[in-house]
Amino acid sequence: MKALLAQLGCRIGDVAGNTARAVAAIQSHPDADIAIFPELYLSGYTYRDLDQVARERVYLMLLEAPPTERIAA
Repeated sequence: MKALLAQLGCRIGDVAGNTARAVAAIQSHPDADIAIFPELYLSGYTYRDLDQVARERVYLMLLEAPPTERIAA
């Protein structure tokens, strides 16, 4: 089994951009069986306005395909 340990920089609050970078990392390592990213990678590392960000993320996921579906594809 080959693992991709993706220690990528992310942009706070940029779920679409962080998702695109995760997809690109996975695509550039087609031999990897599993890809591992840091916790909070998709939304960034911030606790400021966490209650607002959390509600916005849930709302966006109801309207759009979840970023994890793009990564899984």
